[in-house]
Parts: sequence; structure tokens; C-alpha cells
Amino acid sequence: MTYITNKSGQRDEVLLSFADKVMLAVSKIPRGRVASYAAVAAAAGSPRAVRAVGNILHKNRDPVTCPCHRVVNIEGRLAPRFGMGGPAVQKERLEAEGVPVSCCDDGYYVDIKKYGYSFVSEKTKKGEF
Repeated sequence: MTYITNKSGQRDEVLLSFADKVMLAVSKIPRGRVASYAAVAAAAGSPRAVRAVGNILHKNRDPVTCPCHRVVNIEGRLAPRFGMGGPAVQKERLEAEGVPVSCCDDGYYVDIKKYGYSFVSEKTKKGEF
């Protein structure tokens, strides 16, 4: 079950689709951090649905609410077919947020160990586990 906090500060139980859960998880990744597709899939409740996360984010057209440029593969590689203008646009957006991006023969990479976001630690802080 997924819970949201209403305007009065109480938690309401809501039913969300997997795509909604993915978008919600990605919206929690702070500026200057990245998360892997696998971490987003796990945070959305389906840890094996990594490809589905990529598909959902590729169709995202609201980068303000769902900053999909902050999602990279498990090795820190940027999306080779980033849905909002290609990997160069994803690189620009990450660098604008202070995440350094390096170029290798097979694409662009970020240091996911240094800039990776942990959904688990965020849930622990909020007492959700």
C-alpha cells in the first residue's frame, strides 16, 4: 500500500499504478543526486521491473514533476536514448545540478557511489520501515 500525506498532515492510503509509483519515486530524488533504474524499481515496489522503469521514464513528458534525468543505470551510465533530447541533454541537466559527468568510449557516466541516492535511507528517516 502507498500512503500520501494530506494537507492536514495525516497519512492517507491510496492505490497507485506501478507507473505512478515510479514517477513518485523519481520525484523524491533530490537535485545533485542520481538513482539507478533498479533502485527506482525497488522503491516503486517491483525490484525486478527495471526495464519497465526505463520504458515509463522514456515516455515522461513532465521533467519538472518527474526529473527522469536523475535516473541512470546501475553502473552510473546515462541513458543512450534519453527521451528528452538524448544523452547530451541528460548530461547538461545533471551538470547544471552539480553532478559531474565523464565521457567514455561507450557513453557518459556519473559516479553513482558518490552521487547515488538511497531510497531506503530516506524511508528509514521517515520511519516507514
